[in-house]
Amino acid sequence: LLTLVTALAAFGVALLATGVDATTPGRLALLAALALAAAALVTPVHALIQRALAGPLGERRALASRQLRQFSADMGRVVELDELIEVTLRTLRDLLRVRRGGFLLVTHHGENDLEIEAVPRLDEIPEIRGWITANGPLGERLLRARAPLLQYDLDFSPDFAAVPLAERQLFAQTRMSAYAPVIVHERLIGVVCCGPKVSDDPFSAHDLELLMTIANQTGAALRSARLIADLRRREAEQMALNRALSATTQQLEKLNGVKTDFITIASHELRTPLAQIRGYVEIMESMNDEGLLDEDQIAGMTASIRRASDRLEELTAAMLDVSELDVDALSLHFAPLRLEAVV
Repeated sequence: LLTLVTALAAFGVALLATGVDATTPGRLALLAALALAAAALVTPVHALIQRALAGPLGERRALASRQLRQFSADMGRVVELDELIEVTLRTLRDLLRVRRGGFLLVTHHGENDLEIEAVPRLDEIPEIRGWITANGPLGERLLRARAPLLQYDLDFSPDFAAVPLAERQLFAQTRMSAYAPVIVHERLIGVVCCGPKVSDDPFSAHDLELLMTIANQTGAALRSARLIADLRRREAEQMALNRALSATTQQLEKLNGVKTDFITIASHELRTPLAQIRGYVEIMESMNDEGLLDEDQIAGMTASIRRASDRLEELTAAMLDVSELDVDALSLHFAPLRLEAVV
């Protein structure tokens, strides 16, 4: 507006000058007076324009201040990562009039490797995961300089010509236009990012300052939300392990009961043929001492002893088979058979 008014004043002076005859006495003085009058109009017109624009600009700055204060208050109440993302997205849209925004979470692996992960619920962005180096150009800009980064600079500035292709593709996938680091205790824990403006205007220095302010205010809340998310994930894993342990304990109790039953049954089954063998041996010894044994009696008793011995051998073989099943050492051979035979 000031440039337009100045141009109009100069144009008016030029029109007046063209209407003055060159032979007119005091022509130079007249032109000087006209120029002085035009210049004198610039200052009050400038003040008038400032007063006219002070209202809208002041209201916008006041609204931005109120939104930042509300955002700061909301950060003090946020405990969930989803809620943090929602509040940040709303503030980015209200303050910067951007089309989209979100968070990139940063996890440190060693001193130099930084894992970048887009939050799965990141606004209009697919799940993204990759790596950058802390001592590379991106790490230096975000972590060391603690400065915002424009996607335009990343694509075209000579300062970022040495950025590896994988890191370029990682940030290009986000479809964002500006990034601001979230640093807590000298550690980069996240990146607030936002897409292009609704008006497609470039980001001004004031816009980047607002973005950095938002990033700085999210630091403590983001750190707490990530800690809570990690604790809940570990709690869920612990609950799953407890359920698995409980199921295993129940299975072991069942197996222990089966083992006890097996020992009881096996002891009974082994005691029966042993008792038969011992009884017939004692009878044979007693009848032999009295000289009452004949060949028929000896044959009958030895046959009974043989049957008891065979039964004992079968039980022993069955127990060995069970032990081999337990250690997966039993060799099985499958063959067709008749169901009547099994029954």
